[in-house]
Amino acid sequence: MLRHGRIYPDKTSWTKSHATWIAAQRFEHMGERIALSEYQLAVQSAEERVNRLTDALQEADNGWRFEPVVAGCTPFAASTLSARLDWWRRSATSAVSPPRAS
Repeated sequence: MLRHGRIYPDKTSWTKSHATWIAAQRFEHMGERIALSEYQLAVQSAEERVNRLTDALQEADNGWRFEPVVAGCTPFAASTLSARLDWWRRSATSAVSPPRAS
């Protein structure tokens, strides 16, 4: 968009309003229309993947012994905490090294 001088007028990007603005953009050249469509599909696919993973993480926490500990956390935070709690439990009884942060 920036290469074509198209600047979103509001302050916050990646909102529903921003997506509506992008969808309203029209390009003359077929290649530009295809590129925009592919970018929109990539964002949609990524959002769907995040939703699937979030649902899977929430389901994985059901009935887990630390479920009360992670209640109220986002599913990502809960899964991270669960991994750390498991490492902590295992390291208390063995010489396991902590997982490295990326």
